[in-house]
Amino acid sequence: MFSAFHIWKGTTLLVIMTLIVLTTGPTGPTGAVKAAPDRPHPDHIQPQQPAARPAAQAEAEWTILLYQDADDEMLEQDILIDFNEAEVIGSSDEVNIVAQVDRFDGGYDGMGDWTSTKRFYLTQDSDLEEIGSEELDDLGETNMADSQTLVDFIVWAVDNFPAQKYALILSDHGAGWPGGWNDPDPGGLGPDEVVVAELFGVDGLWLMELDQALGEARDQTGLDKFELIGFDACLMSQLEVFSAIEPHGRYSVASQELEPGVGWAYAGFLQQLTDSPHMSGADLAAAIVSTYIEGDARIIDDNARRAMLDSSFGGGEASAEELASFLGQDVTLTAIDLAEIPNINAAVDHLAAALIAIDPNAVAEARAYAQSFESVFGEDWPSPYIDLFNFVQLVVQFSDDADVTAAAEEVADALTQAIIAEKHGPERPGATGVTIHFPTSELHSIADNVGYTTVAARFAEVSQWDEFLAAFHTGQTFSRPQAEPDQPAAAPVAPEAGRSSGRLEITPLTLSAEFATPDAPVTISADISGDRLAYIYTFIGRFLPRQDVLLIEDMDYLIADDTQEIGGIAYPVWSEEGVSVEYEWQPVIYAISNGTDATKALFRPQAYDPESPTFAVEGVYTFGQSEQQRYAKMFFRDGVMSGIYSFSGSLTAAVGAPREITPQIGDTFTVLERGDDLSLEGEAGRESYVAPGQTLTFEGEPFVIETTPAPSGNYVVGLIAEDLDGQTYEQYEGLFVVNEETEPVDGFVSYVDEDFGFATLYPADWTVESDPAQAQVSFFGEDSPAFVSISVVTYDDAANPDEANAAALQGVTEALQQSGDLENLVFLTEEPEAFVLGSFDAQLIDFDFEQDGVAFSASAIVSTPTPEATYLVLNLAPVDDFGQAMDDVFNPMLYSFDLLISGLVKEAIGPPPSDFDEILFSDDFSDTASGLYHLDEEEEWGISYYTTDDQYLFGLNPYAGPIYDYYYEAALPDEFLLQATAGYEGAANNAYGLLFQLQVGEAFDEFYLFRISGDGYFIAEKSIGGELIPLVEWTASSLIDQTEYAANVLTVEGRGDTYYLHINGLEVAAFSDADLSGGSFGFVVDNYDEESPVGVTFDDLVVGTPVE
Repeated sequence: MFSAFHIWKGTTLLVIMTLIVLTTGPTGPTGAVKAAPDRPHPDHIQPQQPAARPAAQAEAEWTILLYQDADDEMLEQDILIDFNEAEVIGSSDEVNIVAQVDRFDGGYDGMGDWTSTKRFYLTQDSDLEEIGSEELDDLGETNMADSQTLVDFIVWAVDNFPAQKYALILSDHGAGWPGGWNDPDPGGLGPDEVVVAELFGVDGLWLMELDQALGEARDQTGLDKFELIGFDACLMSQLEVFSAIEPHGRYSVASQELEPGVGWAYAGFLQQLTDSPHMSGADLAAAIVSTYIEGDARIIDDNARRAMLDSSFGGGEASAEELASFLGQDVTLTAIDLAEIPNINAAVDHLAAALIAIDPNAVAEARAYAQSFESVFGEDWPSPYIDLFNFVQLVVQFSDDADVTAAAEEVADALTQAIIAEKHGPERPGATGVTIHFPTSELHSIADNVGYTTVAARFAEVSQWDEFLAAFHTGQTFSRPQAEPDQPAAAPVAPEAGRSSGRLEITPLTLSAEFATPDAPVTISADISGDRLAYIYTFIGRFLPRQDVLLIEDMDYLIADDTQEIGGIAYPVWSEEGVSVEYEWQPVIYAISNGTDATKALFRPQAYDPESPTFAVEGVYTFGQSEQQRYAKMFFRDGVMSGIYSFSGSLTAAVGAPREITPQIGDTFTVLERGDDLSLEGEAGRESYVAPGQTLTFEGEPFVIETTPAPSGNYVVGLIAEDLDGQTYEQYEGLFVVNEETEPVDGFVSYVDEDFGFATLYPADWTVESDPAQAQVSFFGEDSPAFVSISVVTYDDAANPDEANAAALQGVTEALQQSGDLENLVFLTEEPEAFVLGSFDAQLIDFDFEQDGVAFSASAIVSTPTPEATYLVLNLAPVDDFGQAMDDVFNPMLYSFDLLISGLVKEAIGPPPSDFDEILFSDDFSDTASGLYHLDEEEEWGISYYTTDDQYLFGLNPYAGPIYDYYYEAALPDEFLLQATAGYEGAANNAYGLLFQLQVGEAFDEFYLFRISGDGYFIAEKSIGGELIPLVEWTASSLIDQTEYAANVLTVEGRGDTYYLHINGLEVAAFSDADLSGGSFGFVVDNYDEESPVGVTFDDLVVGTPVE
């Protein structure tokens, strides 16, 4: 059994002194990566004496080029403080420090408050709040995202400040292999038509541009190579990035994860450089890593530290060590020898060749559980950024393959040789220095892997990793036209296994009770089967009374009984026999508090961690000074906000390059609420509801997590199983919460009636009267003209829900007609209309009447969700008030209606079917000789024939069937897709669909059936000896279009003995049965209506093999 780790959200606030000290030292792939020189950190900074600007002809030992794109409100101040940190040391005779700084218009107003782009020669100045260096040029507004701007800066610096060695350090937002360095002014998407520009909504210095710019600058200046190329930005320590800059530099420094706003410790490493100006690029790179965080002037300088604590942490006292520990929990930084990158790429090629030949489940499992880093592609997919060596460790463990082990050792050796120094915080235990892009199949399928080979062009040229990704996800041959001459390529290998097609199955949820109170939590249980299970999540949603929205209130990981660890990364181990889940939900949700106010929020889990999980809340950050707004994610650990990061994309999604925000008093954070828009069909409504919630203001106190009672209402609890490829499989159940401790939400409270077996919301100021003798409950308000009643009755003679509903409506109609109190009764609906009561199929009639001189409008809704009970809901209001009452009262009550029955006929919607690989047979029904009967005369049951509209029609007389037809000489392969479009006209009490695996023989009575009905249900059966055996019981499906003439696309995907059933592009059920195989296929229809005929048409039949 498993239990949800909600406890962490309510953990008592930990003081900063208790946090774990930042992990440093030799923690690379083999445990013996070369570490940075162990330099003691001085208690205070000893600045160099001021140095005059050297003459242009005097050649120094080093020139440091700072390309500081601060044209962004969230990081403008941080970058300018970094500039000041560099000024604390300043240039010397042997070290030139020059900078190009572009500032933001309307943000930070310190240090001169200029908004253009300026160039400086940095001289010593100990003031961290003012610029004291000489301004060399004001360029006006420039586009720092334009590669030519970077080229111009490099050429200018090299020409004017010659040196033996050059270091280029680029500061701004980083996004990994896409690049970064956005510039909102002048803005636009830039001249490069790349997918990431459109995705992020902003231009950037994309990786292929950076590659080209560095090459052009070297050509113009005659520079052999930069001694060091550094990225003081997020997510840039990736193999793709290092491959792009390898021809242009000798060493590099970059971070695998997000960087905190303090950035690099410029005073710390520049002090070491000016102390020892003859150090190599490797020594400088190691110094940057060793001083990171612990050596930052904002941390070790008492005044600067106090200012940071006041602005971002609500004041208080903390030592340099304590603050460094707090800021260093999630950090990473790597110093790398670029000359070793070709060897890493060659080793990764050999690894890819070994991986493509093994069980893809082992590869997918390693990808799913490897140390990951923040994604720039949104929340819809697991992050594709994973630690290369941690992935290698896991795939060796999961595959137990000699070739993989040998290739993994080669990768480890290459990384060990390349990594000069590396550090990572305790919350990134699997970070070893280098990241690689490994997306799920869905993300890989978007725009050719979101333009990966175009942007990471050099890596795609010299590495086979992109070919491996294509082979792994699509099954195409793993090969490439030509390898680089100086980089050995692995032999092309065709995939033997391809991607696994195994699916996950979740049984309907069982609840220990159908409503929860603060004193009576609910136990939720289900079984999950399938061999590709990665994670299990809990889900809590609440229906909003006045909107067609299911608001997501909470999500969390379920922690497995068996959790193992490799390289510091914990991962769940699930039983191969399946997983029985049981967990308890107490009706509480979670809120953010700023010490004065609190607002509920959705805390999404960020990583599987049984010990110290991290959660994130989405919102809109508003800068108090400029009122500029940015989408942001606020991270929490141990109940306390651990950081807040903004993204350069939209206001509602985590896309684009991230960067930490340093909150200032007066800034605000507006929580974003997310949910399913239930007015939209199927997947179109999934998490499409995004709305601003409440706003909290930064007032100097740290933001913390609080628990708060869940308000009364209609909830949905669920389990979400995520497979190794990031696909999710879900099961949900309704649950009412009755909580008198909370205020009514939108003016509604819960009504739960165990005697009548239903629950609903109703206006808090209304009165409820129950009449057990009449099996009726009435709802009315003293100041409201509206009235609602809910009655319950049983129709024992009804054969199905339609008959029960018809009987109930007939009873209503007769009662109205026979009433002597009603005048001018008019039925507004000629025939009952389809309706949804709660989540149950229903029928509705509308009518008007007058009573005592008052004109009324009314509706009667009937639903029979179980054979034991038909529910009749009557809504009534004066004609002039009916529309308003419908919006204010009737719709919320109707939508919140639920039965106190667990596991009732609700399908678990899954993923779409696989794509067709090869088409084996198709029929557009234009040829009457295609294989089915074409009758000229009607028989006793009806007729079937090819229509002139190129469809195949079954016309069934009342109560006729089942009738089926099939293709006599056809035979299905072991793995197949069978798909057709079908619709009906006439009686809705019908069933129609696909027949498959029919065994051709004497009786022709052995086959499988997948049918849907005109009233919105589906069923799967097996026919043996003429007896129909249910494999999937009749189940209501919201995916079925019940309208006459509507086209419903039915698909069966066969994978050996398992069959996946799809309606209109989404999976609704699956079953496994090994009795029948290699059979034919066709159609089946049935008419249960005793009075009306039905016509069922089929079109666009396709049979083929699915892609691997």
